[in-house]
Amino acid sequence: MKTLSLIFFCCMTTNMAFAKPVEIRLKKQKMSTEQMSQLCKLLANDCLETTNWQWFKAQQNYYLIDQFKLYQFSGNIDNTLKIQKQWDFSAYQAKTQQPRWSEMSDEPSPLTIFPKLFPVNEHDYAVALVQRWNESYSGGGMHEEVADFVQLLPNGKYQQIFQNIPLSMYRMIRACFSEEDYKKAGEQCHDEYALATEIAYVKPRTWNVKYHYQSWISKVSDSNEKNIDERKNYVLNQNSADAIQLPKRW
Repeated sequence: MKTLSLIFFCCMTTNMAFAKPVEIRLKKQKMSTEQMSQLCKLLANDCLETTNWQWFKAQQNYYLIDQFKLYQFSGNIDNTLKIQKQWDFSAYQAKTQQPRWSEMSDEPSPLTIFPKLFPVNEHDYAVALVQRWNESYSGGGMHEEVADFVQLLPNGKYQQIFQNIPLSMYRMIRACFSEEDYKKAGEQCHDEYALATEIAYVKPRTWNVKYHYQSWISKVSDSNEKNIDERKNYVLNQNSADAIQLPKRW
């Protein structure tokens, strides 16, 4: 019995020693009246613009995203909120972020903080500062997101670790223009394209970035394209604007 217990203990400690840190998803919460009151006392200067506030919880902590600011609060037993850490990204400049599909590259939307913490090493995390491009077409449109990742450091400091990383895309282009087109196309009167991303920690400052690209081409499309359903993996371990080069056919 002692031998079995020892084996079990060794297996448990070995698994713990080699366990990789995982991303922390910030789960959106409805802010209570009491929490709002406390936050307005702690963040008096920002309280007038509470419409910008996004309230989250992850593990035992609460998080507030206020446009370009990120706050981490401790959730004490007596429900008293206390600021543990805070970062202000309002001075951050996304110098190299470029869209791949959008043609309106000079008109991106303001940066946003993606509500997820990505592990950089066993102790530190990064957030994605996302820039989005939107386009409208006749009967369609698209949006595309590109991210810079910044490591969260003590005392409100941060540093860029990865830049210009494609994050997501969805595009819809009208294909039906006549009654005959609608009859032939059935329920698909648009060409549609989508890019999804999954990021996994490998080792310090090294991620595995998985892309899934799909396209659904209408039967009446004049694009001369075919349906695509492909996946591609990249090892991301360098801070370069061209670290990830997606296939040209995408």
